[in-house]
Amino acid sequence: MSRATISQQIVDNGIIAIVRAKQAIDLVKLVESYAAGGIKTIEITMNTPGALSAVQEIAQRMPEVQIGVGTVRNTGEAGQAIEHGARYLVTPITDPEIIEISHKNDIPVIMGAFTPTEVYNAHQFGADMIKLFPAGNLGISYMKAVLAPMPPMRIVPTGGINLDNAREWLDAGASALGIGSALVDPALIENEDFAGLTQLAKEFASLVELSA
Repeated sequence: MSRATISQQIVDNGIIAIVRAKQAIDLVKLVESYAAGGIKTIEITMNTPGALSAVQEIAQRMPEVQIGVGTVRNTGEAGQAIEHGARYLVTPITDPEIIEISHKNDIPVIMGAFTPTEVYNAHQFGADMIKLFPAGNLGISYMKAVLAPMPPMRIVPTGGINLDNAREWLDAGASALGIGSALVDPALIENEDFAGLTQLAKEFASLVELSA
């Protein structure tokens, strides 16, 4: 699958579920739960226990899921993620070297940025999408203000997005949404309530369909 095709599927799916955990959990079953609820773009952060082995298994077993690795901070981590089957990378920083190694492997990068300069630089470096983070701190008006003078680009706001405001972000021009604890609910995960996670995924997925 090409970089362009993966990028378009991420946009079509509309929501990236961000899995970040300190404790060991069944990541494969977790991803299966979200896929069953209609969320088929999942990011597992590099610092989650067992992240890379889970990504490898998911990539092999679940071709319908776009599985990516987040919190990629350097080319070494990028290379590891790609070797384990990551279909896209997400960074918290703006680093052209990560884009270079990813694009050599036909892998898209969602590159972290916050200020107008960082957003513009990430775009100029060739980022496939821009992760606007922390988006929730300044809100939708900030995203609109940053995008107004910029060339066309795909923005993925991340941070502070929940069921109450997700549709508003999409309607304001976000290409997709990065959603952490509001979707990857720590209490449900701790209790291994996979049915509850699937139901929560369905609620978020319905917002994407409504705003399409």
